[in-house]
Amino acid sequence: MTAQASAAAAARARNGRAGFLSPPAETIIGFSEDSGPGASLLRNLTRDDCRFPGPVHLVNPRRAASGDTRFLRSAAEVAGPLGFVHVLLAGEAALQTVRQLTGDISAVAVYGGGFGDAGRDDLEQELANWSAHNATGRPVPVLGPQSMGVYRNTAGMQFCGITGPSPERAKPGPVAFISQSGALVGAFLRAAWSRGVGVGCAFSIGNARCFSFADAAAAALAEDDISVVCMYLEGVSRLADLATVGKVAARRGKVVLLAVGGESAGGRSLAQSHTGTLATESRLVSGVARQYGIIQVANVEELLWGAEGIGQAGQAILAGGKAFGVALIGLTGGGVILAADSLERNGVSLPQPTARGMRAISAVVGNRPVLNPVDGGALALGLADSHTALTRAYAEDPRYKIVACVAGMGLPPPTPNHVHLYDALADAIARTGKVGVLVSPLPDLTNGAWGMDGLVIARGLQEGAIKIRVLQDVARLGALAGRAAPRQSADAGRSVASPASEGH
Repeated sequence: MTAQASAAAAARARNGRAGFLSPPAETIIGFSEDSGPGASLLRNLTRDDCRFPGPVHLVNPRRAASGDTRFLRSAAEVAGPLGFVHVLLAGEAALQTVRQLTGDISAVAVYGGGFGDAGRDDLEQELANWSAHNATGRPVPVLGPQSMGVYRNTAGMQFCGITGPSPERAKPGPVAFISQSGALVGAFLRAAWSRGVGVGCAFSIGNARCFSFADAAAAALAEDDISVVCMYLEGVSRLADLATVGKVAARRGKVVLLAVGGESAGGRSLAQSHTGTLATESRLVSGVARQYGIIQVANVEELLWGAEGIGQAGQAILAGGKAFGVALIGLTGGGVILAADSLERNGVSLPQPTARGMRAISAVVGNRPVLNPVDGGALALGLADSHTALTRAYAEDPRYKIVACVAGMGLPPPTPNHVHLYDALADAIARTGKVGVLVSPLPDLTNGAWGMDGLVIARGLQEGAIKIRVLQDVARLGALAGRAAPRQSADAGRSVASPASEGH
């Protein structure tokens, strides 16, 4: 057995439930190159940057009957394991096909609707029954109905098994994405990869009758390379499942971010018709999420911002101490004012410095008031290099875990002078082990790859506020639990927070 095959076998054993994140084969039932889903799926499985290493079986009775040797008449004709089975059919046709499956099956993803979303809860229940009791003699994970499939990218297994278009340049990493909306899986991958965020796995769970968000989260949290799990749900029907996810994340020392759609009357109505989900009252979901250390955000965009911020912060977000206060400084009065307003709207307070901090800051500012937030622009006009000293004074205050600096002229810095100013933040946080956040007042078009490693980059005030809030929540969890410093997880040379305690 080759080293790669051994790694894949070990991964399947760890997954427990048939190793659906490292299947030995892919089988596509109902494939046609004329259909968007089938063509996209095959293209994704054979893409150069994330090529599935095993065989891909195409099942289409009509094409096989026409003499096309690329196709099989049925899944029963597959020589060897079926592996991950994609059923590109809907309703009763999909259910009938699933009933006939047997052999070595890692998992099944049912693409089409026509189940609970169409009022056919009976069909969905039959699918759940098959998942639990079938001819294989063991439970088989069934994603969907309305599942776009699964994406996995790690050293031991690479495959983009989703039925929608996906962007080029797949990037592995420590983030997992779980979504009831299939289209959002491709959108999340596109946005993440374009920003340099590595995604190690993604699940489209659809109606989630047989394979819930809790099942997907448990699978993601069990993977060594995953440290941040992002979930978009259109409803939480069982609060106990949410609590279980929080407990598992705490035990494994990982972070879970949650966005729940359907807050508005229109959103709730559409969510119910979309996946047949009956949602628990949002205040109860929020309460359970807080109780079990799950960080809730408003939408999928904030999921991405939060995951990116945690990755950019690296080990410093949980390392040492119990402080989780935020200091806000800058060289632009207007920018600092707007950033402070945005932080307050997002529930982030700005505590005043400690007595120790005030003494250090007063040594820099003289008879000016010692405040948080602070505009260092006027000070910089009369005192050379004051920004460096001021930034360091706030970073050294034991009250602050996060030091945010408003990049008044935007990102990337337009002049050597601005590079110097932003370097002052990087130097201060490197000396103190704190977390530095560089916030642009407007969402500049940059991927941040311009020499600011070690800082969290936020392209716009709202993105900055969300990243700071998520980082503060993560730091608070670590402070309350007395967590040790997180281990490193490779992500294009960056260290990613991976907490190491047994509880939140």
